[in-house]
Amino acid sequence: MAYMFRLWVGCPILNQMENQMKQRYYALLLAVAVAVSGCAVSEPEPEDISPEQIPVPAPVTSQPEQVQPVSELRLAYSASDSLNPYKMKTELNRQLIPLLYDSLTRVDPSYRPENRLAESVTYNGNICTVKLRRNILFSDGSLLQGADVVYSFRTAVASGQSIAMRLQNVERCEVDQEGNVIFTLSQPDADFAALLSFPIIKEGHADADFPTGISRYYVSGTWGNTGVMLSANPLYYGEKGSIETIRLVSSTDPSALAFSLKSGEIDLHYSDLSGSETNNLSTSGRVVSQNRMVFLGINGRQQGVLAEPAFRRALDLALNRDELVSTAYMSCAEVSRYPFHPSFYRVEVVSQSFSQYEESLARGGYDLYLGEVRLFENMDISPLMSGGALPYSVGYSEQLETLYAAYKGTGEGLEAFCEAFEAECLFLPLLYRQGQISFNREFQAEMIATEQDLFYNIVEW
Repeated sequence: MAYMFRLWVGCPILNQMENQMKQRYYALLLAVAVAVSGCAVSEPEPEDISPEQIPVPAPVTSQPEQVQPVSELRLAYSASDSLNPYKMKTELNRQLIPLLYDSLTRVDPSYRPENRLAESVTYNGNICTVKLRRNILFSDGSLLQGADVVYSFRTAVASGQSIAMRLQNVERCEVDQEGNVIFTLSQPDADFAALLSFPIIKEGHADADFPTGISRYYVSGTWGNTGVMLSANPLYYGEKGSIETIRLVSSTDPSALAFSLKSGEIDLHYSDLSGSETNNLSTSGRVVSQNRMVFLGINGRQQGVLAEPAFRRALDLALNRDELVSTAYMSCAEVSRYPFHPSFYRVEVVSQSFSQYEESLARGGYDLYLGEVRLFENMDISPLMSGGALPYSVGYSEQLETLYAAYKGTGEGLEAFCEAFEAECLFLPLLYRQGQISFNREFQAEMIATEQDLFYNIVEW
């Protein structure tokens, strides 16, 4: 027996939905339809080629050029936007935060938290204690104190930016008698250290154009009419690299970044690959993993076959995630868990406006829906669980809720939760999106970048 489902076109995103992404989601839905229906595209048979027709590459005689250390870097920024981390409005300027403001922790390429201004992070139930590094100096020579961290935390929460949402589990932040910073959490979170990435600024500087911070570089002056000069911080506690100067080049039009990159006006640019203006940025670059998960949501209100875990499991096995990545994202995405083969079900794709789509999700008028969510650095999936911010009638599983709460409280038992999740399939993870850093032709550096810190290994450039 064949089943027909209603798969709604649209994408609820936690932070924003961009019009430029519509074509990509239509392509993704088509790929879902092909995968679930079991269709496959046949490849043409290769033609017979004689040995004489096979080109022989010329021998390489030249020696590879040695990569010279980078001494100066040119980056784009918005002169009409602030360089205050808690007043920035553009993503272009937010990308510069790690150069100007260190945080207590940051996540490495595998999303594990590593200490920066924090010497240690420990837990005791709902209490997270951060011991600060000793003798850390701001760029003006003043000493970092616990009060600066509390001030920065309160500024972050009051900023109204997305970073405030990451800290919504914190009930209280204060300094104890030993100078440690104490975070009292509403709910236990063994991965909370990954969220301690908010910029640390000096107490009382929240309204400054260039708040005093602790990082590799500081604003040392201007150049040209709209450019800003960053200089290496001689007081920085960490390792210092070869780049002494960073010139910020004003860019008023995102579509002009491709020209700026190719002309050599800037050295590199990052894109999350959500818009068409990045298609011709550069042929050379680095892929950057993003914690933006695309998933297939399942209506938990219904009483049909989708209410059966075994059928949801079968549907999960039917999805060819590799095909979704290659077809809808031109291989600029990562399969979320396992690459499964398609099966023999039919899908009816119904197109709606986004407002109609949201209304359908709210009233439960769907069988499946395609969504995207940007997870926080602690990879908290509770917004997608029952009672979360984006469940849209997701089914409830007491076992899953119990196992997930146990994992968040202790940091252990993730394997047990994943096994139970795979059996229940309350929603189907598909893939994680990727971004890209593009270089101009003259720029040479072996980069390691994360979505949170594009300049992760700048000291090695």
